Amino acid sequence: MITEATQIDKDLLVKEYAEKGFVLWPERIPSQQTASLLKAWEQMWILADASTQNDTVLYRDHEVEGRVADRLEHVRLQSKAYADLCEASEIKSFAEELLGGTCFVLKDKLITKAPQTSGYDPHQDFAYWSNIGLEPDEVLSVAICLDDVTDQHGPLELYEGLHGSTLPAPKEEALDVDPSALEGKKRFAFISKPGGIVFFHALTPHFSASNTATTPRRLFIITYALKKGPEEEIRAAYKAGFDRIQKFHLKDG
Repeated sequence: MITEATQIDKDLLVKEYAEKGFVLWPERIPSQQTASLLKAWEQMWILADASTQNDTVLYRDHEVEGRVADRLEHVRLQSKAYADLCEASEIKSFAEELLGGTCFVLKDKLITKAPQTSGYDPHQDFAYWSNIGLEPDEVLSVAICLDDVTDQHGPLELYEGLHGSTLPAPKEEALDVDPSALEGKKRFAFISKPGGIVFFHALTPHFSASNTATTPRRLFIITYALKKGPEEEIRAAYKAGFDRIQKFHLKDG
């Protein structure tokens, strides 16, 4: 398991999160656990490939193949290894410190980003779940690297100190952030060894470029929300507003 950080460390991390909108966890998931997560990833994709009707699989643009299966949704419901990680005391308890109360898993996803697969344009996650009855400060995400990620892999890049409000969107995509609002702003690239962890606010703008490396960039993302009502009702509200967005990622969408 992850080594527990001291309370003094946590106080400093909470302060950094408040200032920047994101914070690195000082410890990494052990290599043995990361290996188990990758083995589970392989098993889930075998099952996904065997199914012609699987709404947990999403697709991304690929330079050669056009569209490729890239993302698995609701991973914790398919794998005990990922379910245990979502409930890991060190991760979840720190999320609760940042959120200010008891939290639950709103959603989770595993992005594979194979070589030559495209990334994601700048956006703030809260735009995707602004309809669930929670404030931006009451939702955060945790990104966990499962691979050795370099700048060639199209790492997650987070903008610093821009989590205080929603940013203007380009006319063509209401859920993204207009790049002009980010010009000259400081950002951090989540380049990491396997097992690295970063927590980030629901309004922290972020993006990722295409993977130009020869190996995949597998990133597991857990989204925690403050428990202010029945979990299933909040999840249902999220799903009701997100179904139309998911269609964009489907193979023939």
